[in-house]
Amino acid sequence: MAGGTLLGQGLVIISSPVLTRLYSPDDFGVQASYVAVISVISVIASLHYELAIPLPKDDESAFNVVILALGIVAVLSVGVSVGLILFGQQFFELMHAPMLRGFQWLFPLTLLGTGIYQVFSYWAIRKNNYSLTSKTKVSQGFGQVGIQVGLSFFKSGPFGLILGQVFGQVLGAGVLARFAWNDEKRLYRSVSLDKLRSVGYQYRKFPLYASWSSLVNAVNSQAPVFILNYLYGSHVTGYYALGYRVLQIPLRLLGQSISQVFFNSTAQAHRDGKVDEITRNVFGEMVQYSVPVFLVLGLVAPELFAICFGPKWGDAGVYGQILLPWMFLVFISTPLSMLVSVLQKQGVELVFQISFLLLMVASFFVAKQLDGAYALIALISGAGSLCMAVKVGWLIKISGNSLYAGLLQIAKSFVFSLPVVILTLVAKNLHIYVVTITVAFLSLALALFVRYSSAVKKRPVH
Repeated sequence: MAGGTLLGQGLVIISSPVLTRLYSPDDFGVQASYVAVISVISVIASLHYELAIPLPKDDESAFNVVILALGIVAVLSVGVSVGLILFGQQFFELMHAPMLRGFQWLFPLTLLGTGIYQVFSYWAIRKNNYSLTSKTKVSQGFGQVGIQVGLSFFKSGPFGLILGQVFGQVLGAGVLARFAWNDEKRLYRSVSLDKLRSVGYQYRKFPLYASWSSLVNAVNSQAPVFILNYLYGSHVTGYYALGYRVLQIPLRLLGQSISQVFFNSTAQAHRDGKVDEITRNVFGEMVQYSVPVFLVLGLVAPELFAICFGPKWGDAGVYGQILLPWMFLVFISTPLSMLVSVLQKQGVELVFQISFLLLMVASFFVAKQLDGAYALIALISGAGSLCMAVKVGWLIKISGNSLYAGLLQIAKSFVFSLPVVILTLVAKNLHIYVVTITVAFLSLALALFVRYSSAVKKRPVH
């Protein structure tokens, strides 16, 4: 499943240098606003009943959860459609996004496709059909990119980007739904109103608690898009969207892969009383290998974006540059956040999510008094960095490790990275950007190889 996700998201990243030459920053900004709205709504598309699908002992009960979740998705999609018909104009004007009014008919379709995909993906997980889920990720990537590139030749503007996104979701949902229909026809006879009520009540904690936490998290993730579009419009939002997406997707995929391994290992370590040791090792390696990468990206991001995506996208690299401290801390915290589930600290996690949301709201009001998008991006990055720094420190503490030791590890990694930084700065001062980027990444590769070789020699032989 991880391979399919990597390939599907990889297609989106690889296609970006082509799409940025076919679409304008305004087009990307409109798409980002559309995706932001859908991302917030879709996390509660089935009120998180999909998370309960793997839990029942028998398939009949689990399939009733599937039908219940699909029913909620359908009702919410119809509700959104009716709501947009009645109040769409007022809603989009409130967002300062009147350009989305022309795409309001796509919102219910996207929500329906996303919700169905979420539900049936958990059914596939229950049936251990990971290969199917992996294939849908690839088909979604190809479908999305194919539509976006194809429609660009018809001067479709943001419609091409948005329709590609919708097509990818609907395509994935269709593949998973066909699997469930063909392989589980007998289970449809087990569905009844009594069983739907029974499983709905049995797993009521998912809509009552988990859905709210996810909703706050989704609002946090999309808040910068809403704020930027409100204050500066789709052009600036497009720069932010590209910078965030290109940097965030690979970091998220890598962080999630490490998280899966860390979660399994930490659960066992918790039973053995060795959570502090495994946390210390994972944190140390994450810091060792990520600090030089983030420093190099921070030095060459504007030049890198201009070369890869076209000269007009240099500002997106500057936005990415400003966001890097926040992204670094998010990357470090991703695997460590598994400690929340293992040590059952979900209440404190929700406090962090709400605190971050309040910081985003405060940034919005402060930014209204400032002049310039760079200041707002810096505020967003600063608020996110502050919240994530406190969270990382808290995760280190609850694992039984010393916060001082963690800070010392980060400081050592910065010192180790100084030669890479110096070489990159020297090349950059020559104003030969291709040489700058080449020198930066060759130096980075050499530094990481030296660090990896040193780490391997220190590991005990079993």
